[in-house]
Amino acid sequence: MGPDETLSPALLKKVVHAAACSASFQQAEADLRALAEVEVSANRIHRAAQRIGSERVADRRAAVIAVQQLPLPSQRQSPGPAPPAVAC
Repeated sequence: MGPDETLSPALLKKVVHAAACSASFQQAEADLRALAEVEVSANRIHRAAQRIGSERVADRRAAVIAVQQLPLPSQRQSPGPAPPAVAC
């Protein structure tokens, strides 16, 4: 188990959010210290953000491949539920 795997899911969510919203990992570290009252090093924030980012890229690539394997008419359909009809 790596050092970043010891972060709880709730703390990992905060760490990744701070990394995404801050100008630097050092700023994310300061923000977490001030707002969440936790000590997480800038290096650990960087590693966690890289890992989660890589997972999201892999998920996105897998979703693209899945859509590309569908027949063309199915590719044009929305993957989500249909929007409600608008009354005019």
